Amino acid sequence: MRPNEADAVVGMVADLALSIPAPLPKLTPQTLRDETAGENALLDCVVAENANGLAGCCVSILIFSTWRNLRGIYISDIYVKPEQRKDGLGQKILEASIRRGAERGAKFVKLEADVSNGGAIAFYDRLGFTLKPDERLYILEADATTRLLSQATR
Repeated sequence: MRPNEADAVVGMVADLALSIPAPLPKLTPQTLRDETAGENALLDCVVAENANGLAGCCVSILIFSTWRNLRGIYISDIYVKPEQRKDGLGQKILEASIRRGAERGAKFVKLEADVSNGGAIAFYDRLGFTLKPDERLYILEADATTRLLSQATR
């Protein structure tokens, strides 16, 4: 992703949220630019373009699994504009993101799909992703994290 594409990527992530439906993400173009810049970038963002501009994006982050003793990537968001779907663009973007992760040592891919997003679930199934029914996603949101840390025993 080039820095001038951050606004369009943030817009696509918002479109993804609206399509599920889910709350709008808090991601800003400036945060995306900051977190994808430089040697110590936290995020990676792959974009696909066509004659009309950006057609899709995939945002990922490098992770480590102690269970696998391997680096991997976590796909935070993948989105293809509706008029571009069914042309293989989603798979191309995902493969490009995985390839970039592999260049940094990633050996596996982890992601989530909203249970209401049947198209995404079918897409991941077709590509060979497996559902882990024995795992549950837990999140400690920012306010709860602050509360926990303020109450933490020292």
